[in-house]
Amino acid sequence: MNKNRCLLAVAAELFGDLQYIIDSARRFSYRQCHLAAANCVQTLKQSSISRGDLVAVSSPTTAEYIVLLHALWRVGAIACPINPKFPPEYANQLLRDIGCCHIISLAETGTGELTEGFKSLDMNEVVDLNSDRASDDLCPVSFDQAATVIFTSGSTGRPKGVQHRYGSHIYSAIGSNQNITLDRADRWHLSLPLFHIGGLAILFRVLLTGAAVVISEKEADFGSVIQKNLISHISLVTTQLYRLLDDAPASQQLSQLKAILLGGGPISNRLIKKALNLKLPIYTSYGLTEMASQVTTTNQNASATDLNSSGKLLPARELNLDDDGTIMVRGETLFSGYRNSEGLERPFDNDGWFHTSDLARIDEFGNFHVIGRADNIFISGGENVQPELVEAEVTSIVDTRQVVVVPIEDEEFGQRPFCFIEGEFDPEYLTAELRKKLPSYMLPVRISAWPSHLLGSAVKVSRAELTKYAAKLVEDEA
Repeated sequence: MNKNRCLLAVAAELFGDLQYIIDSARRFSYRQCHLAAANCVQTLKQSSISRGDLVAVSSPTTAEYIVLLHALWRVGAIACPINPKFPPEYANQLLRDIGCCHIISLAETGTGELTEGFKSLDMNEVVDLNSDRASDDLCPVSFDQAATVIFTSGSTGRPKGVQHRYGSHIYSAIGSNQNITLDRADRWHLSLPLFHIGGLAILFRVLLTGAAVVISEKEADFGSVIQKNLISHISLVTTQLYRLLDDAPASQQLSQLKAILLGGGPISNRLIKKALNLKLPIYTSYGLTEMASQVTTTNQNASATDLNSSGKLLPARELNLDDDGTIMVRGETLFSGYRNSEGLERPFDNDGWFHTSDLARIDEFGNFHVIGRADNIFISGGENVQPELVEAEVTSIVDTRQVVVVPIEDEEFGQRPFCFIEGEFDPEYLTAELRKKLPSYMLPVRISAWPSHLLGSAVKVSRAELTKYAAKLVEDEA
């Protein structure tokens, strides 16, 4: 593979009129998307976007969004997808943290507050998917160029910007495709957003094979979407699978797929058994934003025993465990570092390993089993929740003596935040204010007074003790 060519340009030569993007009412071929991206490059340059610029993208998933990403990479800019549902103040701070100065969004989504302080463009004025005008633009796209900054929850509170090379996304896709068969007749449903590493990874997988990516309306009936668009592959977090299996027509359609890739957190034995009883072609995995999605994945037709693991290491990755059982990773898919306003923070040891916050073991068959996180982060619906960040927001709203957020088990989401407060508070007011500052998955599902038996204690209360107490409260009320 030529390591200095745009992957979309190569795909346009190889796959031409095959469909690349399918949405509810439109179809776009590889050639169409290549021409649209090439012409978008000219618009971006005229808007003073150049190589090395960080450009935030805030939008629901659309065909225009996908083409814009390819155009940004051809310019040499760094795409920074951001959740369009983030409160403006929260999103603005994240973008300032990484030194971003440009933002492209959909004007009709009402992102005016978000674009304040940034050089902003309307996506509809930047991308024209109907353009058939040939472009002379031949911008090289190197595997080594900085391509994306994806936000993820770090270990110290505020989400960090994970910067990846163009090549790390490609190597991630190559390894995935060697394990999960994908060809030009297949269609992968884009069920994860593009600001999520799992969603972005799908684009690269299909580009390498001539398959198509399918975008559907969020409110659309899932079973009908699969049937109408002949979807063959899908990526889901546990919460999505949980909801779909409660929908009989949707679960029936899932059984017709070739592959269901599961990630984003632990999957319960009960959910795996339910999926196997329905003969669903599931793959369990372990991945992280810092490694451009999957690191380990189970094989096709894996047994129930294997599916209770995260599978085996994929090509182009390396994984090891330190003396404490903490996962260390490196390889072609490893990120370049955490982006901040001053440049890159490179959190690697002398041998190039990145030490995650995840604990694991390896069984006698070579399968990896992720035990849990070494720090306080927990996962809710596939998203990382940092308790200290929620606590800081609570203390900024109400006058409290102590605030601790712990996880409680939830069959649908895996875990949800439970907040203990020592001091006076109005739960309705506090929840309303937190909703302005935090994404929904970080909002406590319950806010409780501090346990009376711990009031006045001179000993610092452990999170483990509060977690057990929260679980007891929930159990007693069940």
